[in-house]
Amino acid sequence: MSLGRKFRTSLAVGALVIGGLFLAPAAANATLDPHQLDQGDLTASCMAQYGQAGWAAKLKGATPYNAYSWKCVYNNSTNSASWKNVDINSYCQAHWSVWAATRNASDPYSWYCQGY
Repeated sequence: MSLGRKFRTSLAVGALVIGGLFLAPAAANATLDPHQLDQGDLTASCMAQYGQAGWAAKLKGATPYNAYSWKCVYNNSTNSASWKNVDINSYCQAHWSVWAATRNASDPYSWYCQGY
């Protein structure tokens, strides 16, 4: 194989790898901090509940949002009939064997796993 052909082959493989990085679904940015669960943790919960990538936790419904406004949404669907509940208790149970709680039901960002 000529040097030029090796170079072109390497360049093509490199382009495929880099392209794959941009096309791959982003992993949930879960903090894995039981003291304060964030949107990444809730998204990880949605993905575990519904078994596939494409699910994300989003604040939905009437504003102002509260701790119970989180919904699992598939591929950013705007169809409210397809939104599903987030089972935060299951997430806390799976990771720390404790239950979920909220410090303030009016605050959507107040979820944590009890015992921490």
